[in-house]
Amino acid sequence: MRKADSLRDWLLRSVTGLSGSPERLHVFVSDGAIDFARGSSLSFGYRYRLTIVIRDFAQGLDQLMVPLVIWCAENEPALIDQSQNLGFDCDIVDDSRSDIEIRLELREPVVVRSDPENPDGFIAEHPDPQPFPDRFEGVGEALLSDLWLDEFGTDRFLAATRRAS
Repeated sequence: MRKADSLRDWLLRSVTGLSGSPERLHVFVSDGAIDFARGSSLSFGYRYRLTIVIRDFAQGLDQLMVPLVIWCAENEPALIDQSQNLGFDCDIVDDSRSDIEIRLELREPVVVRSDPENPDGFIAEHPDPQPFPDRFEGVGEALLSDLWLDEFGTDRFLAATRRAS
């Protein structure tokens, strides 16, 4: 599970206090499934729940959630639009420490192709995620929120395009 390893490494590097105590960070994969379809390709995808448990977390919750959101935006952009797939629980141990559990529903595509050097073999590749773009290509600096259509056509889209050029 490459995303599980990636997120664990990211949190250890970016959350104050975890890099010096990696034993407090636990990562679990559960409810795994394989998504595939009948066809000429052997490509498939992993789908699973990733649970992160941090014991005795002494920082504010924002110190954990901001790096988590940054990782999701880069590696699992679908979670940004489906916030029900990212949940957490917090057990307040005392005035300065909490045990935190975070749950994410993740997907990892696997592209499978034949190995040209071994006719009976295959190569499985895990492509990098494609983040949803913040801007439309060729529209300059207009944000997606600026590019919307009115009920009669494209007047506002064209106005936003001209403004951004």
